[in-house]
Amino acid sequence: MEQQIRFATASDGVSIAYATVGSGPPLVKAPNWMSHLEYEWRSPIWRHWWEELAKNHLLIRFDQRGGGLSDWSVEDVSLDTHVGDIECVVDAIGLDDFALLGISQGAAMAAAYTARHPDKVSKLVLYGSYSAGAAKLPETDEAREEREARTTLIRRGWGRDDPTYRQMFTSGFIPDATSEQMDWFNELQKVSISAESAYQIMVANHRLDVRDQLPDVQAPTLVLHSRGDRQISFDRGRLVAAMIPNASFVPLESNNHLLLESEPAWARFLAEVRQFLGVPPEMDSPPPTPPAEASPPVAAPSPAARARGGILNDIFISYVEEDSSVATQIGDELEAAGYSTWLYERDSLPGPAYLIQMGEAIDQAQAIVIIISQDSMASNQVTTEVVRAHEGTKPFIPLLHGVTQAEFQQGQPLWRQAIGASTSIAINESNVPALAERIVRGLDAMGIQPNSH
Repeated sequence: MEQQIRFATASDGVSIAYATVGSGPPLVKAPNWMSHLEYEWRSPIWRHWWEELAKNHLLIRFDQRGGGLSDWSVEDVSLDTHVGDIECVVDAIGLDDFALLGISQGAAMAAAYTARHPDKVSKLVLYGSYSAGAAKLPETDEAREEREARTTLIRRGWGRDDPTYRQMFTSGFIPDATSEQMDWFNELQKVSISAESAYQIMVANHRLDVRDQLPDVQAPTLVLHSRGDRQISFDRGRLVAAMIPNASFVPLESNNHLLLESEPAWARFLAEVRQFLGVPPEMDSPPPTPPAEASPPVAAPSPAARARGGILNDIFISYVEEDSSVATQIGDELEAAGYSTWLYERDSLPGPAYLIQMGEAIDQAQAIVIIISQDSMASNQVTTEVVRAHEGTKPFIPLLHGVTQAEFQQGQPLWRQAIGASTSIAINESNVPALAERIVRGLDAMGIQPNSH
């Protein structure tokens, strides 16, 4: 996957660099502070964002005026000018109907553009957003002095070889990053913008205010925000969602202002955004079709499943198609013991998006049985299910299918962290009946009894 970089000219003559990559419905990303089209494409902080979003879309992103590959020497960095730059890039590509993504202060620009162009934006996604900068909000003398001191530090120390000054900002953006990731972000700050431009844009961001424009946003809107965000507080993101008519709000369990590829919140972000934008759930490619006599029979919906319309369940079974045989056996054994189970091949219904059904099934389940195999550990869909269950504090029963405990810990440490101290059980097609009794005893020990639906 390679991006194509081109240039458009804004109304005041400023050159704006923009990149396109991927194919599908267009998704435009509004600009934000500290971007560089080429450097971000190689960066462990940003590359996963653009690669994942470009899988299902023509992704268009551009460098903010004053930085990156756009002109650095600019006089006007006002909100109206930034909205005009979005108009410039959209017109250069010839877009009439597209989804718009705004991150950090870029969210305010995206919201303002959407309010002014209701005929062009089909859907709006905002992450890490705020409606008004610090200078527009009530603040104590101490808070104001700290804000002004940080702004002064930008002007004096931004471009130095010593990253000490820039590290202060890095720690606020990605506090849970590795040292290597922090080094990349420190360098991004240096290569993406000059000290004077960084100072100029920071001052403008503090004065930004779109509170009067948010109620005019007509497009369906999804707002996501990290609970522990140190750069822009969670409450400020929640306020944005409250001010946009009928906006949906999704909290994410992260401390980072920029989501890292390794954290569960990133998988949750992707799942929510893809569902909102109407992307079909990412399912694993089916294996080659075996001879008919070797194909395991697909079970018809159980009476419990039919009675609950495919949703209500005691146990959600998380697996991939390659493990469907053992998953079906486990489901049958648990149903025989009185538990209702949910398997996507058997119980998902036509019509509602799979992610919606999966979310409801996990939310209503008392426990999650997860089949851990080499195939499932490589599945984005199962990772999404693990994240959803973990955020809902659901207990897990992990079953090792063709992998050892060491291979599991090495292959999916994030799952291990989410699953916690649950004891993993080795399972295969031949020992399911015997181990089903052990699973039932485990459920009983957790106080999980069959419900009557």
